[in-house]
Amino acid sequence: MRKPRLVLLTVLALALAIVYVSNVFGQTYKRHALIEEGTGTWCQYCAWGGWEMDSIEKAMKENVVEISWHGPGGNYGEPMWIPQSDSMNLYYPISSGYPWAVVGRSTQEGNYAPPCNLTNNPWYVQAKAQAAQAPIVDFRIVNAIYNSSSLSVDFDVDVTPFDVKSMPTEDTTTYVIVALLAENGIVQPQVVAAYGSTPAGTDDNYMHFNVARALGSKVLGDLIKMGTNSTVAWPVRKHYHISANKSSDWVQDSMKIKAFVARKAKTGINGESYLDANQSAYITTLPTTATRSVWTVLPRTGDNVGGTTTPIVWGRGGGAAANAKIEYSIDNGATWTLVSASAPTSPYQWTIPDNAFGASVKLRVTDAQDASVTTTTGVFTIAPKPYFTVDNPKANDTLWIGEKLQINWTSYNGGENDKLEYSTDGSTWTLIANASAVNTYAWTVPAGAAGSTVTVRVSDGNGAQGVSGTFAVVPVGTITTITIDGGPNFTMSQNTAVHWTATGYLGKTLSIQIQNIAQGGVWQGLSAQLNPTLTQAPIQMPGWLATQTKIKLLADDVGAIAYSDPFDIALASGVAPGQSLTGGVRVSPDPLSSVATVSFTLDEAANTTLTIRDLLGREVLRLTPGTLAAGVQSLTLDASKLPIGTYTYGVLAGHASFEGKLVIVR
Repeated sequence: MRKPRLVLLTVLALALAIVYVSNVFGQTYKRHALIEEGTGTWCQYCAWGGWEMDSIEKAMKENVVEISWHGPGGNYGEPMWIPQSDSMNLYYPISSGYPWAVVGRSTQEGNYAPPCNLTNNPWYVQAKAQAAQAPIVDFRIVNAIYNSSSLSVDFDVDVTPFDVKSMPTEDTTTYVIVALLAENGIVQPQVVAAYGSTPAGTDDNYMHFNVARALGSKVLGDLIKMGTNSTVAWPVRKHYHISANKSSDWVQDSMKIKAFVARKAKTGINGESYLDANQSAYITTLPTTATRSVWTVLPRTGDNVGGTTTPIVWGRGGGAAANAKIEYSIDNGATWTLVSASAPTSPYQWTIPDNAFGASVKLRVTDAQDASVTTTTGVFTIAPKPYFTVDNPKANDTLWIGEKLQINWTSYNGGENDKLEYSTDGSTWTLIANASAVNTYAWTVPAGAAGSTVTVRVSDGNGAQGVSGTFAVVPVGTITTITIDGGPNFTMSQNTAVHWTATGYLGKTLSIQIQNIAQGGVWQGLSAQLNPTLTQAPIQMPGWLATQTKIKLLADDVGAIAYSDPFDIALASGVAPGQSLTGGVRVSPDPLSSVATVSFTLDEAANTTLTIRDLLGREVLRLTPGTLAAGVQSLTLDASKLPIGTYTYGVLAGHASFEGKLVIVR
């Protein structure tokens, strides 16, 4: 703790009391806060700023990494200024002067002003908030050694992204590492401002802490590639060698390594923010030779790993081999299963085996050349194996080229960035579309998908996938050469048959329709839902007169169409006109309630049929008495089961026919 003047100890006591209360109530930190301050021995309020920074460090302990940049140089004569061309003043708009502070390399900065406490300290509030955030990188100082002969340190800085999805892309972001040596307990005279009962003056025995002494990097950092596109090995490693004896008054026992990694948006100078920070113990406590060792970075203890693959990231030090033996255990280390006998690089992309899905897992990483150098992770879990089900198309379906098909699928713990593909051989896949997080897609079936063993696959960026059952894709068939028995012309209500020639796939049903020229060319149904494998079907001509009539055969699903040659429907000659009912057929009683007699006269013997239809043209009753003799004939019509309403009836005798209207009442 700095000691500017004895009279300031009461203020220090207040700060420490507040620090103690903060520690009593506790704070959960997940990463290190980074605080950088700008200070100078010539600056009268820098002493007060130092008190506040020391209070924060006292409160947060190792959860904060604090760096004190002394400056500026020039006419100020700052004895601890580092003459660096890329100084802080070129990077931050320190417009309000000294002392200043920034938390997490943000653009927030400003002066200190007494009193010295934590109750209204905005940098303490921000530092606590940032340290409580979940880290998105693993940042550590490794392989640190101290050479007492040359009074120098060597160390590596390792950086590993925890989740590349949360990292900005390298196209828009520059990553930098800052590394330096900082010294505690430096005694230099300090100008002190008057405050309360404290007079202004100079304290010749003022003690400074966290003072940046020697840089391994630039103040603004060394550029690195984070490898968010997975083309760079993890951890990303940067080596530093720093002399700890650039000045005779440096005390190596009071110097620490401090380092942090930050990202800086290329779109502006103030878009930077730090990712994490770290610091070492005093450098003289560091070993002289790095110990041969390995350690794991990913997966982390307590992680819940999803997907079908996951990167295994490990670090190594002290000359450990680059290759590593990797094993996993699903019984808390009782037994181990080999993942790789000599994984060549980190990260190693592990394809998760079936028995590890849904399990609590440990990993063991061992130096491939020295079995005694090994490390084991804590327990992490692997989620159940993600997969998709393709709900449509279904197995054994037949699709046709040009069909508008709705592909539907269901995700079971799958990730985002769903991809749809089709295959005609089960091994070569063609992209249909990227359809993230929608679970349905309208597919126009292309000609390239034609085949008898077609499948659709849905997959995601985590390796989850699902494949449909096998179906067929075929060209649309054709219908040609429609002929009608008994032509070229026909009588009303005549029974006959339609014949046609068909090739290829015609869907699931066919329908036969007839065009009524007299009613404006309207198509009416004669037969519906016919089996598409048929080549003929019986029909009955309608009971109306028409010229230039056509029959249409339609493949209902695929839309294939064929038309007959035009023909006429004429009045029948085989039914004699009656005396009491126009048209030659008498229904008595009419209207009827249940039973009526239908009477007519035949000129000659004929096979006779009586049909009743509703107003939609649907047949609701049929009488087939067979062949009747010439002369007066009567048929009994039982309409007791028909609903009340208006109907049409038709009598067909040989090639003669007649239609009329009847009404049922109750």
